[in-house]
Amino acid sequence: MGEDSGLGASDEHRVSNQLVRTRGFPLVLGFRVKFIYGQYEGANVALLFNPRFEGSPHIIFNSLVERKWGQEERKENIPLRKGKSFTLRFTTTTKGYEVTLNERHHYEFRHRLAPERVRFLEVDGDVKLEAVSWEGGGSYWNRFPPVPSWGASCVY
Repeated sequence: MGEDSGLGASDEHRVSNQLVRTRGFPLVLGFRVKFIYGQYEGANVALLFNPRFEGSPHIIFNSLVERKWGQEERKENIPLRKGKSFTLRFTTTTKGYEVTLNERHHYEFRHRLAPERVRFLEVDGDVKLEAVSWEGGGSYWNRFPPVPSWGASCVY
């Protein structure tokens, strides 16, 4: 009947030091990076990273659990600018995701879902990607080589 989140008190130590790196240019409205369980409507989203440029630039962090979005975590005064190059590094730790933007700005998002069940990385929205790569952790993702992306709406 539903997709179990798989996150229990004893699961906190299972996955660490997985790395996803992206490089690109945000264009006008914003974009989304999702760490997702499956490629189907309503699949659990362990991490939504969503920079937005309307009003004051900000980032929304969230998770979709059993088809319901959780409480948004909003970060203000972000260093992303429309049309300016950026680098992102997502590191999976035992407690959550650490996100590093342009090698200087650090954000954290605690796990709401078991990270070892993530099977896909989805990037969409108003962004031009130059590269996407991942490494480490002995995860499912290690079966795939690093893949460059040439536009938005890509699923890895």
